[in-house]
Amino acid sequence: MPLNRLWFTVYKDDDEALELWKKAGAPPSVSSRFDEKDNSGRWVIPVPAVLAAKLHYYIGDDLSEQRADMVNGPGDDCIEIWNLVFMQFNRDETKTLNPLPKPSVDTGAGLERVTAVLQVSRTTMIPI
Repeated sequence: MPLNRLWFTVYKDDDEALELWKKAGAPPSVSSRFDEKDNSGRWVIPVPAVLAAKLHYYIGDDLSEQRADMVNGPGDDCIEIWNLVFMQFNRDETKTLNPLPKPSVDTGAGLERVTAVLQVSRTTMIPI
């Protein structure tokens, strides 16, 4: 996938996920932090609380017009194509996060989105 169209996000204080994105080749200029609304799961309490890291792709025609505020923002020029859900904590009735005894990761990519992106992408590739 063309690196110049990818945007990487993490939960607001998830330094570990941000470092992993950097290690995978994500430039800091296209990495963003988001709060619970955009990079976390919210369900009835108590329940495992999830933090998420996401990969977004700019599908617009003019690369000079892509901006960080398009990620998780209005419009359809920047779409989420992949998410990684980190099941690390249980959120109790007081909203306290307690470590799970067996943390796990759930990952999901929108197959139709990734396929569409790969069909038109042939320059500056990043392995996925």
